[in-house]
Amino acid sequence: MSDHALHECKPAAGGGHAFAQRDVAALLGGRILHSFVKPGSGTPQRVAPDRSAVTGTVLTKTPNGDGNTPALGLKAARSGRCHGLLADTAEILRPNTVGGAAPTDSRTPGTVVGVRYRADCVFVQH
Repeated sequence: MSDHALHECKPAAGGGHAFAQRDVAALLGGRILHSFVKPGSGTPQRVAPDRSAVTGTVLTKTPNGDGNTPALGLKAARSGRCHGLLADTAEILRPNTVGGAAPTDSRTPGTVVGVRYRADCVFVQH
């Protein structure tokens, strides 16, 4: 996949401002859409054209170098149709990430920046 991680500039706990991931906008192979359930929720979802869908809960998060979003292992939970491409997905793996990390500079609170990234996405079925 190759699309955007969306980061929003927010007040930081120690003062000043910093970017935090707000959403993701990606189109995977098979025309599977990848986004967050709602912006800022941190809950990723994948929705297939047949309306089967899964959300993911982080099981593993592995740093993948400067400028790259972490590699992830997610426990999948069905959130769409009971039958279809993603209906029997038990786990989602996102290895080999390139790009997508939050910018390190600060800007006006509320600023949203899209950062391009690529990653493999593996759906593990029951």
